[in-house]
Amino acid sequence: MMSAHRVGLGEGMLQSFDISEYKLKYHDGYFDQASQVEVVLPLGKAFINPEQNHLVVGFPGADGIEFCLRAGVPGVWAFYPYEEDYIKVAGGLALLVSGWQSGSVTV
Repeated sequence: MMSAHRVGLGEGMLQSFDISEYKLKYHDGYFDQASQVEVVLPLGKAFINPEQNHLVVGFPGADGIEFCLRAGVPGVWAFYPYEEDYIKVAGGLALLVSGWQSGSVTV
């Protein structure tokens, strides 16, 4: 379940996460018109889930699932809050977006 308490992104909070692609290509996020969800949040809206300590970068729009980056673990992950489980969905944000558009990324 999405935490009621979000941790903002202060200076230094992002050091544990590889956000180079985020800053270069997805700073403004990616909103999918067809499904009406922010698959990738604008960087200024990204937040750290304090209970799981991952960087929430977007949502698929179902069951409180979060697309996230994990410290020290490459790729984009779907976090399933009810199961408290992670499944890798893409190697990076560009692959998440292209997979979402093609239908190969599902939750």
